[in-house]
Amino acid sequence: GVTAEAAPQKHRGNGALRQAPRQARDIAQDSARSAACFATTSSYELTVGGRKVVGSAQMRQGGVLLQHGSVLLELDDARFASLLRDGAAANLGQHAASLAEASGRPISWEEAAEAVAQGFVQALGIELIPGEAAPEELALAQRLVVEKYATAAWNLRR
Repeated sequence: GVTAEAAPQKHRGNGALRQAPRQARDIAQDSARSAACFATTSSYELTVGGRKVVGSAQMRQGGVLLQHGSVLLELDDARFASLLRDGAAANLGQHAASLAEASGRPISWEEAAEAVAQGFVQALGIELIPGEAAPEELALAQRLVVEKYATAAWNLRR
C-alpha cells in the first residue's frame, strides 16, 4: 500500500486569494485555468507527499450526482504536455505523482481497478456483482464514439 493524504479543505469566498501576494495569486489562477487537472490540488483530493495522485470532479444536476475520477498509473510529463494546448502540463511532475512512483513499482490497470473495487466493498459494506453491458448499451456507446466523442468538434472545443 501507499500512504496517501487528503488535501486540506480550501476555504472559498473569504477573499484569501485576493489578499495573497500577486505571484502566488497568479500561479493559483493559472493552475485553476489549466486543462491539466493534475496541475493543481483541490480540497480532499488524494495526495502523496503533497503531490496529487487522484483527481476528482463532481457535477450535480436535477437531483443526480455524477462523480468522475482519474488515477495516474504512470506519468510522462513531456507526453502529457504534448497532448494539451495550453502547455500547463510541462512541469506536471512538480504537482502530481503516479502510483508507480508513489509505490516504487509498476501498478497495472487491473491491479488498480481491483484495489478500487475492494475499497468500495470495504468502505460501503457492499457486494459487487460483475456483469456485462447489454447489446443496446454497447450499440449506443459505439454510436456516441462515432457521432460525438471522436469528432474534432467535441475534442477541440474550448
